[in-house]
Amino acid sequence: MSTEARYFTVKQFNRITYGAAHVIVKYRKYMRLIDKVFRSQIMVAVSSVNKCRVCSYVHTKGLIKSGISNEELKDILDGSFENLTEEISLALIFAQHYADQVGKYDQEAFNKIIDYYGKEYAYGIMTTIKIIMFGNTNGIALTNLSNRLRFKKVKNAKFLTDLYNGFAGYVLLPFFIIINLFTKKKTF
Repeated sequence: MSTEARYFTVKQFNRITYGAAHVIVKYRKYMRLIDKVFRSQIMVAVSSVNKCRVCSYVHTKGLIKSGISNEELKDILDGSFENLTEEISLALIFAQHYADQVGKYDQEAFNKIIDYYGKEYAYGIMTTIKIIMFGNTNGIALTNLSNRLRFKKVKNAKFLTDLYNGFAGYVLLPFFIIINLFTKKKTF
């Protein structure tokens, strides 16, 4: 298993940013249905696939503060889910699938999430996943830029792409939110 952070192209970053803006506008109310610990578990699962060190650190720290057991935390970080309930592991498996496919998930898999959790809760899960994907793309790019400033070699990264992915989100996300306020598309 690679320990290198995933590389996101500008095209992938733009698609992920638009997806995050879409769920912020259309689905954020469903995210509130999911408790903080479960949201953090989803975010750690996605960040583990993408290898975003900053996001993994922040959300792992939150899980430790929540009182999660060492076995559960290890399972989430390793992607094995042996010590987790079906209710938790099903969402985390889907979250890893989504991250692994960079958002080009299997619709049948998401339909199973809807069947298991119900539509509104499933939308909350998807919203959480899309928001952390944006955080990962941004966090990885900013980490790469920081490493470059410290003269650390960054494998597979491109300076201009990291510059764009690191800073364009702060302009694009609000712009995409405004676009989504005036669009009628309401499905994933």
